[in-house]
Amino acid sequence: MIEQERDGGAVALVLTGLVLLNLDSYHHGQWDEAEALTREGLDLAAAYGYHLLKADLRTKSALVAAARGDADLARALTDEVMTWTTPRGIGLTQAFARRARAIAALGQRDYEEAYAQTSWISQPSITGTGIPARWMVLDLVEAAVRTGRVEEARVHAAAAQQAGVRSSTPR
Repeated sequence: MIEQERDGGAVALVLTGLVLLNLDSYHHGQWDEAEALTREGLDLAAAYGYHLLKADLRTKSALVAAARGDADLARALTDEVMTWTTPRGIGLTQAFARRARAIAALGQRDYEEAYAQTSWISQPSITGTGIPARWMVLDLVEAAVRTGRVEEARVHAAAAQQAGVRSSTPR
């Protein structure tokens, strides 16, 4: 579908496909491929004025940067996203930006920052049902433990287990 529509057809579908392929590449450790998909998507989003998808793709770039240990780039990208999404109240994209910030903070051993970012998405004793919360619950548990919030970590871990949240990682 992406190949068929890439040259000006259903651009929104192409962009959505690129976002999904990007996530698959990221979660399989194929970060160079994820970055290439993001660049292609950003070019299309800019050319056709898809600002929301552009912001979403920036969060994907920030996530790869965070995973690679480039906290400064992750912060710059998420600052840009937050500047655009906050006044518009686009919580889902903000949540993805916060996920990248949390990953960057964990990599820098800034557990308070990681906790602040992850707890914005999942409040104490509540495991969110949305994708960002499910993907971030283990990061929240780690940040809570490392900041001395052990009981809160237990509550989140139990709620995640009860909700059937499974991790795609060996953690």
